[in-house]
Amino acid sequence: MSSSDDENPLAEVYDEDNLLNMVGRFILSRYIYKLYYLHGFTVCFPGGFSGRRIIISYMEFTTYIYILKIIYFKVPIENLGEKLDKLSAERSQQTQSCITLKCKSIILSYYLVFIKNINYFRFKFIQQISTMQPERDSMEEQRTKVEAELKELLELRKTKDSDIHKIEGEKDKTVRELEKVQRELTELEGRETKRKNDLKRAAADLIKLMNDLEKEKKKLKDIQSIPEKSAAKIEILRESVVELHKTEDENQKQVII
Repeated sequence: MSSSDDENPLAEVYDEDNLLNMVGRFILSRYIYKLYYLHGFTVCFPGGFSGRRIIISYMEFTTYIYILKIIYFKVPIENLGEKLDKLSAERSQQTQSCITLKCKSIILSYYLVFIKNINYFRFKFIQQISTMQPERDSMEEQRTKVEAELKELLELRKTKDSDIHKIEGEKDKTVRELEKVQRELTELEGRETKRKNDLKRAAADLIKLMNDLEKEKKKLKDIQSIPEKSAAKIEILRESVVELHKTEDENQKQVII
């Protein structure tokens, strides 16, 4: 008994062997009917069954097969329908995946073309590099020389930097001394300015004193010239007195006469 006996209500009547026999008899009857219909039953079986018997048997087996289709094969047919739906879904998925794979194949073909182009340009670039290798070697030699010169220059710069630091220290010392001298010079300039101002004041005082002295000298000259003027006046007075005496004498003489 099969696993579908629990689902089939006719499983007790028709087991698998009977069903196989029925199907075989049905196929045989259909074959015999076709032979009778096409070539005549008497050709195949001259002394056999009549055509009516064969037709009745064919109808019986057709009914049996119809019942089998409805009852026994219902569940397998449903399962086949589910499988068909599942296979249809899988087919649609596979179709979609096939389309996706075609798109991917197209993309990959373009990618392969791109990779080929990259490899071509890479080969050309490597070829150019190989042709430029001697120039690269010469450039490396020049670079080595330049690096050696740069190293020497850096060492020279270090020594110059130490000298510069020393010079900067001396410069700071000189600047401090210069500032000190500048302060002293400023003080001396202040003193010199003060001395010049004192000299200016002294010169002004001297000029004023000389002017006063000149005035005093003039006054002294005036005072010294007074006796001479007085003597001249006295002489004039004497002469006038003498003349007066003379005039008086003459007047007296005239009076006497």
